[in-house]
Amino acid sequence: MRLAVAVGTVGDGTLQGAIQYCKDLEVDRLVEVGFGNVPGFREQGYFELEALQKVKQEIEDAGMSFSVMAGSVPRPMIMGEPEGEAQFSNLCKSMEVMGKVGADILMMMPMLQPPEDPQEEEARWGLFVDFYRKLMAQAERCGVKVALHTVAHPAMNMLWNYQVVERLMKDVPSPCNGVCFCIGNYWNSEGERMYDIIRRLGEKVFYVHLRSTKQGLGETPFWFDSGGPDFRKMIQALRDIDYRGDMRAEHMPTDHYGQPGASDIGTAWAIGYMKALQQFV
Repeated sequence: MRLAVAVGTVGDGTLQGAIQYCKDLEVDRLVEVGFGNVPGFREQGYFELEALQKVKQEIEDAGMSFSVMAGSVPRPMIMGEPEGEAQFSNLCKSMEVMGKVGADILMMMPMLQPPEDPQEEEARWGLFVDFYRKLMAQAERCGVKVALHTVAHPAMNMLWNYQVVERLMKDVPSPCNGVCFCIGNYWNSEGERMYDIIRRLGEKVFYVHLRSTKQGLGETPFWFDSGGPDFRKMIQALRDIDYRGDMRAEHMPTDHYGQPGASDIGTAWAIGYMKALQQFV
């Protein structure tokens, strides 16, 4: 597995800042190049081939590489609303460009709000499945894998645990239908079952988010506390499935010794920790 740094989380928040940070830490993988990092996207809602090629060239000129991009999934797109048609068309254009430049993993965190009436849940699930079938058809055409990021908060998102992921893969079978395995969210939804779930998912693990947390406390970071997931078991499970993709640390503690909220020191600590851990597992 490859340790990586996400664009926008270190330095001054720019692509150039992330590149310099990685050079300083001798990390050669960038991840989550956001659609908004590509020139032209904010103006037209999609990016052109030449623009993404320039981003790729800038990264490669620095001796690095990337394959994971991050895109948003607006509610109208999921719900099949008229506004969502244009949004989905733009997403398809961007995915075509991704496939052409070899950025072959798209991380998405769709929020499927549960309806107030539980009897309407199946209908809402059907809307999402319809959207996902169209998405997978486009992904297969472009050669792009979609890594679904769950959010372990059932009151906010129907896509919150392994059971739902398993159902989605059954309802929308595709080689491009996989997950961003967020250790924190799967720990909150599955607990100790998480390690076996990694093995069950196998090749469907397209990308990994590494963070610690405590069950029942949502997104709160606990990197320096005990009681969270066992990183040694996690590394072993990922090795058992021969995972060779990217893994990045997130939800870093506040840097009280530098600028408030900066994650530069925390990210450097996490990378060093994971390098050491991989040598001993």
